[in-house]
Amino acid sequence: MLTPTLNKLDKNDPRNIYISMIQEILMTDRYDIKPYLNTTQNQEYMRRLIRENMNDAFVVLGGGDPIFQLLLNDVCNITAVDNNEMQKLVFLLKKAAIKTLNLSDYEKFLIDREGIYFLSNDIFKYVADGFSKEESVERDVWETLFSILNDKQILPGEELKNCLFKGGVDGCSIEYARNCLQFIRKNRLYNKVRENIEKANITIKNGDFAEIILDEGSDFQYDYIDLTNILLFVYQSLGETSFKEYMEKLTKIYNSKLRKDGVMVFDYLFGIDIEDLEGDIKTSDFFKSIYYLTTKNLQQTFDIETFKVDATPHVSTLTGKNDTIIYKRKTK
Repeated sequence: MLTPTLNKLDKNDPRNIYISMIQEILMTDRYDIKPYLNTTQNQEYMRRLIRENMNDAFVVLGGGDPIFQLLLNDVCNITAVDNNEMQKLVFLLKKAAIKTLNLSDYEKFLIDREGIYFLSNDIFKYVADGFSKEESVERDVWETLFSILNDKQILPGEELKNCLFKGGVDGCSIEYARNCLQFIRKNRLYNKVRENIEKANITIKNGDFAEIILDEGSDFQYDYIDLTNILLFVYQSLGETSFKEYMEKLTKIYNSKLRKDGVMVFDYLFGIDIEDLEGDIKTSDFFKSIYYLTTKNLQQTFDIETFKVDATPHVSTLTGKNDTIIYKRKTK
């Protein structure tokens, strides 16, 4: 285990903001606090929604891939929010990897879960140079983790791979990951993201998506707002009555924070078509029942639009060939 060595850190060490969370994950195997290493979504949907004249975006951070898709589409003023502080640690690792590795090595290090170089210290020693001075704490956390793995002579990345992260497209084939992540399809796309990283204004915030965007205290608006994958968990935690109050927050966000011709993406439904949620549904399937209730609330509140993309596997109990995106474009 990694945990005895991690305990040697001084309690005042700035790395402890992350190390304490890593300790809890490794000791309890709590799935809800594990970070995503990579997206669970087919991010083709973002390419279809982002227009050329968009400049400002507010998104869920997750594994950081939404930021890279935005950068690929020349949206360079980005605020990304997550209530899991570990996601910032993951994002900065991936950003540093893009800055220092070619595409082939990036895939070996962060995508190819079955390869010998996945989360390998042999590659991380180059990635470490991609962290800025302001990101030194996060760099030091990763150096600590990778050095421990190396000292213990564990197969590179084995304990990180098996214990620390939730599953994403890294659990699929390289070909499938490329289908979901446009920026790793070709060298020129990957290099464009690298170039835009250097000129981008990226702000990472920890906390509740709705509260943060509504508490900004300014009239600033965004061209693209994306809260996909939030509503499932919000409904679980709030229940029907409080969820309706949350819908009022989304209405306020749409009305006050989204520019004319902007897009607000409300949800990403895994493995199901919108037609399968019509009418009165009685089902014991957890995902389908929550999707039905959240979608019903969205339909009652907004004149929503939908489209489909190829489904990503292993995310929900639903096994349809399509994932469904729910969104609305602001026309006035």
